[in-house]
Amino acid sequence: MHQATIKRPSPEEINTNTQLLKTFEKLFSSKNYYGIMDLFHREGSYFDRFTYPVLMPYFFAILQSRMGLMNVTGPFSKVIHERQSLYDHICIGINHGFSTDYQPGQVVVEFRFGVIDPFCHEEQDPSITLLKKLGEPADRKIAEAVFRFALTFKDGKIFTLRHPKKYAENLDRFLEEN
Repeated sequence: MHQATIKRPSPEEINTNTQLLKTFEKLFSSKNYYGIMDLFHREGSYFDRFTYPVLMPYFFAILQSRMGLMNVTGPFSKVIHERQSLYDHICIGINHGFSTDYQPGQVVVEFRFGVIDPFCHEEQDPSITLLKKLGEPADRKIAEAVFRFALTFKDGKIFTLRHPKKYAENLDRFLEEN
């Protein structure tokens, strides 16, 4: 007789993964390329088909380059939706959710970057709202760039990273339907 088992993460794994997610958020929002690459598992799968060495130029182009991803060709041209460099942007928001696409339940992190002066932006244009919910479109008035990543963890590292197609801020609706 075949027995199906569900592997649940231990409290230690949950704590490690939570700390890893917070570290990823801090490093990505501060555009720290050199620190962020240490968070990824060397054997992981990124954007459903890439390996660790291929991931490195992707993050370098986003976080460190003035040109961004405008001139990227090859396999990344199909994956990358955001074609801006974050060189002149500052992080103005981070949202969390869960993927609801073909890999449901993965943690989703949304980063919002904009070109603003954080000390006097309301005096410049009070109609601009910086606090946005997960999934809201980018605000072109502040050249906002939005990055959404779905992540999984293994051995204290980020094991998979991808752009989720569908996501939700919480899973309450799904829990009520079951």
